[in-house]
Amino acid sequence: VECIRPDWRNDDGSYKGIEDEHLRVDDSALHQGDETSKVDAKELVTSCYLNIALAYQKLGDFEKMKMPCDEVLNHINPESVKALYRRAQARTLAPAALGEDLEKAIEDLQTAAHLAPQDKDVRSLLTKLRTQKKKQEATERSTFSGLFNRGEVVKDIGKKPNYPDEATLESTPEKWDLNDPRVQAMLDIHPGPNGFVQ
Repeated sequence: VECIRPDWRNDDGSYKGIEDEHLRVDDSALHQGDETSKVDAKELVTSCYLNIALAYQKLGDFEKMKMPCDEVLNHINPESVKALYRRAQARTLAPAALGEDLEKAIEDLQTAAHLAPQDKDVRSLLTKLRTQKKKQEATERSTFSGLFNRGEVVKDIGKKPNYPDEATLESTPEKWDLNDPRVQAMLDIHPGPNGFVQ
């Protein structure tokens, strides 16, 4: 990583804050040199990215926490157990996490558990998330059970409404009960669930 800001030092030799836009990443060390150098460079870069993810976790910025993990998994080491673990944490710790995030986190942890079956942290979080998913599914089942078996929405399709006889309606309109469904049907009005307040 190189700082390309020309005035990155103060007059007294101390450093100014370095913003991301002034950094240039040179990834040639990841691809050049002997195998040992490449492995060492990948480990160092992975460690840096995962430390950035940990810093975002401590700040509570879980969307940004996920980004360095994605970078490691997409460009450096797709089998990084720690990156998979941290990305799973980022997906589930966010207050706005959805069921889809829980699913993806479980997928990440299953991959990590396959790569490192002895890792207790991965196994522990995977067990916790699976339990959480089962509880969520049980809650959804109980919430929506029978939703579509609760009766008929429309009754008497095709039947002619039973209007009051015309003689009654013409002679005494002031005595009509507006809460009577037959009167409402005749007048083509829809008063709502509580009817008309008199």
